[in-house]
Amino acid sequence: MGFRGYISSRQFGAQRVPQHIQNLVIRDYCKRREINYLLSATELAMPETYIMLAQLREQVDEIDGVVFYSIEQLPTEDRDRSEFFSRMISTGRSCYFSVEDLCVHDSESLERLEQVLCIKQVMSACLSTETLKAVEIN
Repeated sequence: MGFRGYISSRQFGAQRVPQHIQNLVIRDYCKRREINYLLSATELAMPETYIMLAQLREQVDEIDGVVFYSIEQLPTEDRDRSEFFSRMISTGRSCYFSVEDLCVHDSESLERLEQVLCIKQVMSACLSTETLKAVEIN
């Protein structure tokens, strides 16, 4: 077995990364960590669609886990993320995130990931330095 890559054909977060670049980053990440890399599953382009991720969840017995390009590719809905990670963790599988260099393999590491996602969500709602400077000027 090995770890299936997971890439997107759509924008995620505030970025649009070409598929071949996502694959290169995942492949390099796996090589540096001596992880057996399997070809990537590519998520569909429709927004908020996670069909390929659901398939990976169902094929958990055929893989050791999933290597994502980024945490930005995760479902935004808590329930969807919870279903995916519950299945992965309960079957002893791991999920890696190449860009952030994170691994989720148990409930403790999942809690850390959820904290990072909460911080990212709060940060996006915060005023930028430029906005604060503009307010000070006026």
